[in-house]
Amino acid sequence: MPAVSFPSETFPALSGFSIDVPDGWVPDPASGLQFAVRPRDAEAGFLPNLTASVRRQGVTALENAIAELDRRAAGLTDYTEAGRGEALLDGHRAFHVEFSYRHSADLTLAQMVTLVVVERGSFTDLVQVTATCAGDQVAERWEAFRRMDASLIVSAA
Repeated sequence: MPAVSFPSETFPALSGFSIDVPDGWVPDPASGLQFAVRPRDAEAGFLPNLTASVRRQGVTALENAIAELDRRAAGLTDYTEAGRGEALLDGHRAFHVEFSYRHSADLTLAQMVTLVVVERGSFTDLVQVTATCAGDQVAERWEAFRRMDASLIVSAA
């Protein structure tokens, strides 16, 4: 029986990415996510974080991911969008949205989500970067989130 393996020419490794983080931010491999960073020192209240993942998708990955974000947003309490747009990131199609919503009776969350597609023939790798903080942390954290997001470099494996 022949062996089929990953990664291989048929199933190439997932695309990679790199993000610059501020001084005082550390990797959080215990989160169970593909990629997570957070401030080294725990804060009272909500712990700001930036997470990222890569998943294999079909060729309509970006459109499908935007539609999924919009479906989820429709179900969020007090959803307020601060802006969205599409662009190219190192030649890859990308989408960015910033928003806030009521998570619970006493917690509003603010997020920025960036989606980047790496087209690889009949499939696409979708990179998703999500930065999250509490609403009362936006003034302190948002610019750092924007700098991290702006430093994103995506590369095919």
